[in-house]
Amino acid sequence: MEKKTPLYEQHVALKGRIVPFAGYLLPVQYPTGVIAEHMAVRQHVGLFDVSHMGEALIEGPQAEQALNYILSNQFTGMPVGKARYSLMLNEAGGVVDDLIVYRRSEKELPARAEEVHHAKEEGILFRMLTNPVEVLGDERGWVRGVRCVEMELGEPDESGRRSPVVKPGSEFDIDCDVVIMALGTSPNPLLASTTKGLETNRRGCIMADAEGATTRPGVFAGGDAVTGAATGILAMGAGRTAARAIDKYIKSRKK
Repeated sequence: MEKKTPLYEQHVALKGRIVPFAGYLLPVQYPTGVIAEHMAVRQHVGLFDVSHMGEALIEGPQAEQALNYILSNQFTGMPVGKARYSLMLNEAGGVVDDLIVYRRSEKELPARAEEVHHAKEEGILFRMLTNPVEVLGDERGWVRGVRCVEMELGEPDESGRRSPVVKPGSEFDIDCDVVIMALGTSPNPLLASTTKGLETNRRGCIMADAEGATTRPGVFAGGDAVTGAATGILAMGAGRTAARAIDKYIKSRKK
C-alpha cells in the first residue's frame, strides 16, 4: 500500500492528479496545466515535496573527494548549511539520478543522537575544536596527561573553505592516567599486520566467533574492530561476552 506525504491533503485539495510513485501517492499534474505551473514558479515561487525521497549520509576524511568524483558539481568549500543541486553520474559520465547535497553543521556529531544524550548523562565531556598534540608521561613512562590546543576556523582559502587553525596561546593540559585512541570507525590495520595469526575480513575487521575468539588462540576481540561501525551498546555487549569467554579460556589452561 502506497504511503502519503505530509502535503498529500493539499495536493488533493488542489485537485492534483495523484499517481503511485516510489511507494508514495504523489501529484503529477494540476488542472491549471504544466505551462501555468511553470510560469507560477518562474514568476513567484515553487515548492517541491521531497518527503518521499531517500537520504544518504556521506562522512569521513575523503567525503568531499568522493562527492566531487561521483557528482557533476564540485563541493569543496561549500559552506555549512548550504545546499546544491547536482547529478549523480555513472562510470561513463551518464546521469543516474538528480539529487540535492547539503553540508551538515559541525554541531551534528557523527553519532546517534541518543548516544550523545546518554554520554552526557553519564558525565562525558565533549571538547569541540580541541586538538591533542602530545601524550604526557612521568619518569616511569606512565601516562600522566594529554596536552591540547584550542582550534578556531581560519580565513577561507581559495576554495572558500575555512580550515581549523591553532588558537595562539591556547595550550592546556588534561590530567589523566589512561588515553584511549578513538580515531574513526575502521579497525587499526596495525593490529593484524603486527599480530601473527590474527586474520581479518575484506573490510579489515578482525575475524572472531560469537564468543569473541579470534583466529589466534588466546586473543579475543569485539566491538567495531569486529563488526565495523556500530553502537557503543553493542560494543559493551561484545566486551561482556568476550570477558566470559576469556575467563573460561584461562580456567581451561590451568587444568
